[in-house]
Amino acid sequence: MDFTFLKEDQIWGDGALDVMKRYGTKVAPTDLTVILGGYMTGGGDRTSEDDLTCAFWSASSYFYEDVRCVHY
Repeated sequence: MDFTFLKEDQIWGDGALDVMKRYGTKVAPTDLTVILGGYMTGGGDRTSEDDLTCAFWSASSYFYEDVRCVHY
C-alpha cells in the first residue's frame, strides 16, 4: 500500500483543507483504521458528530520529515 500523509499546513491554519476547517482534527476510526491497528483515544473524547475519536498520522514539517501522530 502507498500512503500520502497530510502536511501541517493542510491540517491547521488558513491553508487547511476545507474538510479540516469544518470538522477539525478529531476523527472517528474507520474499518481501515482497525485493520491497520489504530486505537481509540481515551477519556471519552468525541468528534463534532459525537463519535469516539482516534489519533491520526500526518507528515511532519520538520527537517527530517518524519511522521507525527495528531490527537488534538
